[in-house]
Amino acid sequence: MSIDGIIKHFTDAMASPSATEDTIEIAKNTISYLTFLKNESASKPWLELQSSLDWKDRLKGEYMQLQDRIKKLRRTLVKIDAGTIDFKGKSTIPVLLIQEKHMTDYLHTLEVRMELEGIEY
Repeated sequence: MSIDGIIKHFTDAMASPSATEDTIEIAKNTISYLTFLKNESASKPWLELQSSLDWKDRLKGEYMQLQDRIKKLRRTLVKIDAGTIDFKGKSTIPVLLIQEKHMTDYLHTLEVRMELEGIEY
């Protein structure tokens, strides 16, 4: 079920004659959170996939999120190398490079798994 479908479900639950104050409050909070996720998913398409009931969609979402994180880490490393940012993190550059290596290895593992399962990536 999509985020819109879940929002509709909670909107309908609030409109029900049998809805209690607690039900309405829970529904409002859930709708608020799901609306936030929906807005975030415009810039992060993997968010909706990760909330899917289908494990293949969740795997694709995990793959997309990891790609995004690797891209951001690499962008930071390039800026550090170029001297265009003043890096103030407590992690040392070698630690960030190790992190990039592990993330890239994990990305490859996900790609192999998706290939074996016949999932497009």
